[in-house]
Amino acid sequence: MDMALMIDTIQATPDCRVYSPTGLPVVAAEHILPDDLQAFYQICGGVTLFEHAHFAFSIVSPQNLVLANPVLFADVSPEQLAATRGHISWSWYISIRFLLLDHVWS
Repeated sequence: MDMALMIDTIQATPDCRVYSPTGLPVVAAEHILPDDLQAFYQICGGVTLFEHAHFAFSIVSPQNLVLANPVLFADVSPEQLAATRGHISWSWYISIRFLLLDHVWS
């Protein structure tokens, strides 16, 4: 399925929302934004799927596409976090937010 058709399908699905495009995410200089994400963010600024369900989730806006490690390891000391800088996980970004009851999980 091409990206435009997928976005149109989401927009036509009850309890789903498509946001207007707001530009491309900014990723670290050593990283490359994959073609499919470029196409997605050129068409829209993110989506929310099944907004009122217990399994609701969003594909985040380009401004909220962030490196995963600083978020996932927020309780780790800066020194411990810095010691992991060479690990492949430093090229991973958070693109989905799960909306569970009153909690938001990234």
